[in-house]
Amino acid sequence: MSGELRTPIRLLVADDHDILRQGLVAMLDRDPRFSVVATAATGVEAVEAFQRTRPDLAIMDLRMPLMEGPEAIRAIRADFPDARVVVLTVYDGDVDIARALSAGAAAYVLKGMPSDELFEAIIAVHEGRQYIPPQISQVLDSASRADLTRREMDVLRLIVSGHSNKEIATELNTTEGTIKSYVNGLLGKLGVRDRTQAATAAIRRGLVKLEAAEKVERVAGQ
Repeated sequence: MSGELRTPIRLLVADDHDILRQGLVAMLDRDPRFSVVATAATGVEAVEAFQRTRPDLAIMDLRMPLMEGPEAIRAIRADFPDARVVVLTVYDGDVDIARALSAGAAAYVLKGMPSDELFEAIIAVHEGRQYIPPQISQVLDSASRADLTRREMDVLRLIVSGHSNKEIATELNTTEGTIKSYVNGLLGKLGVRDRTQAATAAIRRGLVKLEAAEKVERVAGQ
């Protein structure tokens, strides 16, 4: 941890969950090293608040309405290339992590981690350093190197949505046999045994949006 700071770090806190956002603001404001100067409930609000208040650092949720975290980070850094951002999220999939870091986030912290870890991330990023906890580094290191093709992604999204092979074949205007081949390839690339595990892995890794998660239970019946 760095030494005492002479002036508080001015923070923007962006999270779409009101109770969590308010709790985070209260926790940060209790620490003399930090001062929350703006809050936002959507990605669009986060961009506008950053432009308006010019904080030293933004704490950004990954999934927000209107504009998601990575898009908001890109929009902010398009106007302020030196903008410093810490992503604070519940999502620990390798695709989510990669999206955030490639957008320009300098730290990736999970909401379940101790508050001291968030404080360390803020200090590190404010000082111009990157902060990637060991847990996040392990996720990135162990991520599959095999990229999915566009057609495999189409099939995966439809699997997560609960479609059978026959329905996917109709949707993609191909044969059921071809879809079976795609599914077998997906299982191998994702390192799973069946469609249910494939759907779960797709959501966990961030390959498919979370809003499709409630449909996963339909997959088991296919």
